[in-house]
Amino acid sequence: PVLGVLVAVLVAMRQRLLDEERSGAISRRVLRLPIVGRLVWHHQAGMVCDVLASMVEGGGDVLEALDQSIDVARSREIRRRLEEARSRVREGSDLAAALRGEDGDGVLPPMVGAVVGVGVRTGELAESLRRASALCVQRQERMTQTLLTLMEPGIILVLSASVGWVVYSLVVGMLAMTDIASG
Repeated sequence: PVLGVLVAVLVAMRQRLLDEERSGAISRRVLRLPIVGRLVWHHQAGMVCDVLASMVEGGGDVLEALDQSIDVARSREIRRRLEEARSRVREGSDLAAALRGEDGDGVLPPMVGAVVGVGVRTGELAESLRRASALCVQRQERMTQTLLTLMEPGIILVLSASVGWVVYSLVVGMLAMTDIASG
């Protein structure tokens, strides 16, 4: 219980404890993690695509949509990547290329960026952004299911070790009491 309260307090006060540089470094490290990083990346990309699609469907321009996406993104690294993509689009770069980034360091994962690229070339940007958002959600659900499947044996082992430790403690205690009683 004490550890849970401590973790809750640290999470609640993380904005005050972490400056911009440390928070960005943590965000970059999280995105590099094998499974969790891909989960976070797809989650953030899905939110960005959804906001972009809503803004474009509503008649807003792409730069305003990117500004709104920056406000929505929770990961500092994704926000930084969005700001870079916004400046590239402002300079005349293609939206899909700006969101894909270079060498896998873009706002969107490669497959999602390809879907957006098709929408940009065909002129159906809003529809392709909706498809990209749905693709992100689908991949996120698949990765979550895989992660849960991998965690099940570990949870079973931890629970069985806990039960074994309790049984061992009870048996040792009873044997100690019989040794004392027989004296």
